[in-house]
Amino acid sequence: MKLFFVQLFLLVNFQYVFNSNNAQDIPCYANCYNLVTRNIAIDTTARLSYGKTSPANYYDVEYPGSGKCGVNSTDTVCLTNAADELVYQAYFPANNVYSKAAYDSCPLAVMIIFHPGAYSDCSGAFGNNAYDTANALMPLYCMQFAKKGMVCINVEYRRGNAPAPGIYSSGQQILAFYRAIQDGRGFLRTLIQNQRNATSNSDYQIDTNNIFIGGASAGAAIALNLGYYPTQGMEDAIFPGVKARLSSINQDYYVGDTTIEYFSKIRGVMDLWGNGLLPLSAGSDPISFFADNGHFPAIICFHGFIDETAPVDSQLVYFSPSTSPQTIYHSENHCLTNGGKYTVPGSDASPDLISFGSQMIYNFLNGQVPIEFYLDCNAGHGLDTASCTATPGCYDTDYGTGYTDQYQVTRYIVQRTSTFFQAVIKNIAHSLDKNKFVNCQNYRYGCDTMDNYATVNCLTNCTQ
Repeated sequence: MKLFFVQLFLLVNFQYVFNSNNAQDIPCYANCYNLVTRNIAIDTTARLSYGKTSPANYYDVEYPGSGKCGVNSTDTVCLTNAADELVYQAYFPANNVYSKAAYDSCPLAVMIIFHPGAYSDCSGAFGNNAYDTANALMPLYCMQFAKKGMVCINVEYRRGNAPAPGIYSSGQQILAFYRAIQDGRGFLRTLIQNQRNATSNSDYQIDTNNIFIGGASAGAAIALNLGYYPTQGMEDAIFPGVKARLSSINQDYYVGDTTIEYFSKIRGVMDLWGNGLLPLSAGSDPISFFADNGHFPAIICFHGFIDETAPVDSQLVYFSPSTSPQTIYHSENHCLTNGGKYTVPGSDASPDLISFGSQMIYNFLNGQVPIEFYLDCNAGHGLDTASCTATPGCYDTDYGTGYTDQYQVTRYIVQRTSTFFQAVIKNIAHSLDKNKFVNCQNYRYGCDTMDNYATVNCLTNCTQ
């Protein structure tokens, strides 16, 4: 296991050169070639900032830690340097296979990745720390997307979550999620502004009309929010009372101007074992909550049937109660933009929101937008870290592929996602024959819309 992450660290910290398949003049991303086998040389930028140098009222909360993840302060602190904390790194087809002239004539679709980690201080976008093994996969996802011909960007966002014990969601978690969404919106505006001004991306060019976003776990929740919750009113319905403490969802902390519109430019969302939120009133008719959006991106979902962290269907969300020992999670007065105190609303005994996973997404969006849903009946939350080769099918998170480690399954996820997004760009995704794969490998490639999947062990649904 240690060897895997040492190898990955070396990949992340050196220039990436892979087999190029003699692709000196590779075509534009959506030209219907086989993305499953494509493997071109890629390169990466240094870490760049999307935060302003001196933003007003910017706070990044950091809670006391035990030293296990480098947060050693005994007091809660408020960080204020957005330029250092709001960073991203781009991965893209190298100029020796896709020239600057090619980028100018055909800018590439862009994939934006948000990392998992429950909004905790002990998580990071770039997987540099010994404790942060889950996020070491984020550069791997980006490398794989770039090898398929996209520009892929790994984005860091503000974190700071004091998790409540038991089934409850803390006030600190609600605030952290809201801050992360502010950052995600700010990054998307920055991405578009940088492309318009030809700044920070001289080696590559992106097509701002073909923006795709995704993430894993908490990162998937960010992507779902960015793709399907365009208005402040929708945010207020799932973050009750937060606007008064952290101001609006669109803040001027970022390079990208607050007037830049990004929502209609998002073509697709990749949801890796994530979840979204609904007000209780929308539980019986989720689509009504999104009825006024005017734009529904396509979506591809991967989820484990036995996921207890972000259940595949739905669950009720309870805010931390006001009684001991939950008192400290019921309210928060640290690092709030507008000062004062944030206290979670509602009754201690009653549910406050509904969390919905990929199965519920499939149920209410199937037929509304192009969608592909991959369900693994033996998987929990995420991918197993340890490989398994003892017997066929012993690796529990293979999504029907028979693969035996997370590297191979990660590559498969990117193959499926990039092929699906290629169909979205070509406006044929609505014509795909099959869109739900339960313990079932999908072999479709190019712009073929016919069924092309393994039939052995394919299921209609998982059973308890």
